Amino acid sequence: MLLAFAAAAVTATAASAAVPAACNTNSGGDGGYGGVAPAGPKPITLPIGVLESYYYVNVSLGTPPQDPPVKLHIDTGSGPMWVLTPGCEQYCKSAYDFPRGHYNLSASSTGVQSALYESISYLGGYISGYVDSDRVALPCADPGNTTVCDAGPIDFIAVEYSDWSSLSTAGFLGVSPPAQADGNTSIYNAVYRRSVVPHPALGLYLGPAQTSLPSNPSPANDGGALTFGASEETAAGYLGEGEAVRWLEGARDYQGNWTLFMAPLLNLTYTRRGAADGDQASGVLEVDDGAQAIFDTGAGLISSPAGVTAALYAALGLNYTFIEHGGRPLCTDVAAIDANLTFTFAAASGNDGGASTVDVTVRARDLALPGYTEDPYCWPVFNSWDSSNFLMGTVFLKSFYSIFDLGAFVGDGEVVEQTRIGLGKLKDSL
Repeated sequence: MLLAFAAAAVTATAASAAVPAACNTNSGGDGGYGGVAPAGPKPITLPIGVLESYYYVNVSLGTPPQDPPVKLHIDTGSGPMWVLTPGCEQYCKSAYDFPRGHYNLSASSTGVQSALYESISYLGGYISGYVDSDRVALPCADPGNTTVCDAGPIDFIAVEYSDWSSLSTAGFLGVSPPAQADGNTSIYNAVYRRSVVPHPALGLYLGPAQTSLPSNPSPANDGGALTFGASEETAAGYLGEGEAVRWLEGARDYQGNWTLFMAPLLNLTYTRRGAADGDQASGVLEVDDGAQAIFDTGAGLISSPAGVTAALYAALGLNYTFIEHGGRPLCTDVAAIDANLTFTFAAASGNDGGASTVDVTVRARDLALPGYTEDPYCWPVFNSWDSSNFLMGTVFLKSFYSIFDLGAFVGDGEVVEQTRIGLGKLKDSL
């Protein structure tokens, strides 16, 4: 979920995180990194769950670890880690009749509150609270799923006020580049150290549960995984036959900072084959010079520039006027559309052949997202917004194994010089 703006009331710096212990329960991945040394630090892999359409991981906070663990929404579109306080869980706005979870500073012998107070506006809501520091334990996904990785003290925002009523989890695990983490509250500061993980990269498989449905708002997600320190697209057999990770060159924001995982979008084309006569249509869709694709697990759909949204729907054989007036297609109709969209990006290092551009193709049926008011109806894939950029939400990312490569062990003081985004097409059985 992108930040609308971020402002701190004071400029004090919270205590920096101590070096956490390495987790050695995962055999490691590949992701173009050449594997993981058997004797070195191992990646940290966390199982992913789904709650009312929010993808989350479980995190234990405090000493002793507070039970139950809190569910934190995985967000590649923001940097801070934040958790509701007991008072906010009880009194802040919520659309749900179940407890969302919280962190209780007074119940932990290792919790420390700083003088730093943060106020953050996202596109979906507003939160504020003091920056606390406490021990964080991450449940590693070993074969028995019984080992807990102790990530040591981490700074995070203990939220005292939130108007984000639609959020079903206890907070956010922001995993965009740490420059966007208000109050120095990026989990990367603790995890991305050479003594902890083998690589400063995040691997993400959202899992088979594509979305919540009105009839099943919290579907089981048996297999989704978030990996700190490497990626597992080959070791776990995620990719389709003949598929490989395609590496996109990361881009800075307009101020020259590494704040988001985004890549220059150079071209957008489509092909569509008619169901009746088999005739094929193709074309080029408008992309502004300097346009970026922002990869954001905090967004559900694809936000597209207002001037191209109608053409995108037409390219897939869908009627934008019908959708603008509240109509929603049947998912069976969307799944039957024989159409592709191909996004062309600037290539990063790591691609076979050394090409300067990379094509990433997604099928119309891959973008079907059921559950709009009723199970059979699909959400509109594209939202129009006032930007020249494309916001690629989970409706796009669910078809790929995604890798978000920071390129620097920021917890050791290294400076980010270039980011990369890797996308590998999943096999159809996933």
